Amino acid sequence: MKTFCHRLPGFPFFVCWLAVLTGLAGWSSAAFGQSAAIVAAKAALRAAPSDSARASQSLVLGDAFRNYSYDSAVHYYRQSTTLSMATQQQLLLTWGYLALSYIYIHQGNATKSLAYLRSAESLHPRHLRDSTNLRIGILTAVNLRSQGDYAAGLRRCLSLLRDYESTRQPPYGHLGMVYTELGVIYDHLHQYDKAALYHRKQLVFAKKGSNRRAVVLAHLNLGAFYINTGRQDEGERQFRQALVLARRYGYGSDVAMLLLNLGDLAQEQHRYQEAIEKHNEAMGLARQLNVAQLHGLSLLSLAKDYRALHRYAIALAYADSALTLDKTRLPVNIQQHALDTKAKLLAHLGRYREALEVTRLAGALKDSTMGIEKQKAIANVQGLYDLERKQNQITTLNKNLTIQQEAQRNTELQLRLAQRGRLLAFITVLLLCLVLAVGYWSYRSQQKARRLLQTQKDEITRQAGQLAELNATKDKLFSIISHDLRSPVAHLKRGFHQLSQSAQSPLRQSIDLLEGQVDHILALLTNLLDWSHSQLTGFKSNLQPIELADTTADLLSQLSDQLRRKDIRVVNQIPASVLVQADKHQLHSVLRNVLSNAVKFSPVGGFIRLQASVEADQVVLRVQDTGIGMSADELARVLTDPIVKPGTDNEPGTGLGLRLCRDLLARQGGSLHVTSQPNKGTTVALHLPVAQTHQPTMADMG
Repeated sequence: MKTFCHRLPGFPFFVCWLAVLTGLAGWSSAAFGQSAAIVAAKAALRAAPSDSARASQSLVLGDAFRNYSYDSAVHYYRQSTTLSMATQQQLLLTWGYLALSYIYIHQGNATKSLAYLRSAESLHPRHLRDSTNLRIGILTAVNLRSQGDYAAGLRRCLSLLRDYESTRQPPYGHLGMVYTELGVIYDHLHQYDKAALYHRKQLVFAKKGSNRRAVVLAHLNLGAFYINTGRQDEGERQFRQALVLARRYGYGSDVAMLLLNLGDLAQEQHRYQEAIEKHNEAMGLARQLNVAQLHGLSLLSLAKDYRALHRYAIALAYADSALTLDKTRLPVNIQQHALDTKAKLLAHLGRYREALEVTRLAGALKDSTMGIEKQKAIANVQGLYDLERKQNQITTLNKNLTIQQEAQRNTELQLRLAQRGRLLAFITVLLLCLVLAVGYWSYRSQQKARRLLQTQKDEITRQAGQLAELNATKDKLFSIISHDLRSPVAHLKRGFHQLSQSAQSPLRQSIDLLEGQVDHILALLTNLLDWSHSQLTGFKSNLQPIELADTTADLLSQLSDQLRRKDIRVVNQIPASVLVQADKHQLHSVLRNVLSNAVKFSPVGGFIRLQASVEADQVVLRVQDTGIGMSADELARVLTDPIVKPGTDNEPGTGLGLRLCRDLLARQGGSLHVTSQPNKGTTVALHLPVAQTHQPTMADMG
């Protein structure tokens, strides 16, 4: 199945694999979370009158714990087999061995599972349609498939299918288990049409037999099939349907596995928050069930979730948690995957030396795993060969072998072993030299990278110092130029004003036009001077109480010529008692720019209103005009990238005014807000701190 193929090499189609194993536990009488059933079973065990009754009740109690705690289930199953063996209860002993085989194949320990399965098979008589014999056959097929022998598992299942389908009334639950295993094997073989056929048959048989667990597993397997064939939406729907049923009936291991798969689907579709929630819930259930394999997979899924979100430290913590689980109960390939994940996360965090060490550990574990699996495969093949040929070997053994021939064989064997030992020693030395060479090369590369990084850092520091010095020089030069230009331009403005007063009408219009241009240049120089002051290093605001009404009155008197020329009426409603805590020079600059804009963009015969109010610990001064206003786009850009446009009398603009006002207000603990509508006017709200006035005391009055 894709949800596990991409995550854990060596465990393809794990959902279907687990589904078959869970379905084999048809003899279970207790479900996850049924504490009353567990308590009752314990009471019945204590009250059992004989060892035979205790053996039977221990088996029931192991079934009750199977979905709650595998350790407890194994304890009671072993207790049942011990008592059954002592009392020679062959059927109970067979069931106990099958239960232990189911537990160990569920935990990924195929060796122990196969050993208990062989013990059960040796005890139980081979009655063709006996349910116990069917369970033995299914578990045998699962063990063969889990070791990669799909052809042998398929032959076993098809043989069982032919025998049971030939009966008039086939056992629906048992036959459904055969269909499930066939669907899983055909999934592995990528024969999806046949896989779909048997998955659907299994669902039909499960519903006919009214087997709740089998119905859950049928939906689970169908979901796995749809995802394998690229139909993720249908697969997710089947998983969610199975999850609802599993929660309803309390099948804990099924719930954990379904949550794990739904989390993986969400992860593949970049729904990381949903994936984290599902994987966390699966981890909690796995910990409660004490299933190290599910617990490890949940932790690795969470590590992958947080790695996708670039939260590498959290992902590393989950990978470390997976590595701290009991390694005797955790499959080696999960340990190897955890080491690979940890190495990648350490590399993301820049901890390359640690990443290299973890990568080496993962490689060593992989090499050892391949060796162990190869030995197991050889041992299994050899065992089968020995079993099939045993009688022939016994009858064909040469009883006349001489001591000389035996000695010769021993000598040849010793020579071969010596040659292999020398070859192994040579390969070991060669690999050690290779590892040392790679480590030395890696160390030299890291040293070289550190030196290059330090050189680049020093160069960046030097360039930053040069840029800071150039920026300071620029600001000072800008301020000096603004000062030197402002004075002669102001004199020029006064000269034009005097000429305008005494000149004739035709000449006065030209002089007024020139005076307007000089006003624009003077305003631009004033704004530039204020801006350069605000940018110089060490520039500070001298905050003091200022009467807002007097300040605005002075500025309005300076604008009286422009107001009279455009016949603009100003209503100043600022109370005389309003004091603000501000820098006098900066406040003048802010108010001058705001009032100039209101005059510039108001039409002839326009209206300007000034209002002030105290709100909490701030004074809010609102300057409202009836000018041309601004569109939504212009309003959004007015403080960042304004469009420079002329006033209603073609007065030129600079685009610096409001941005300068915002910066100066921020230095004084204030702020600026603009609202406007096209052809309806603009309102500029200035927020300034209220002045902290001194209250007279008795000492002052005395």
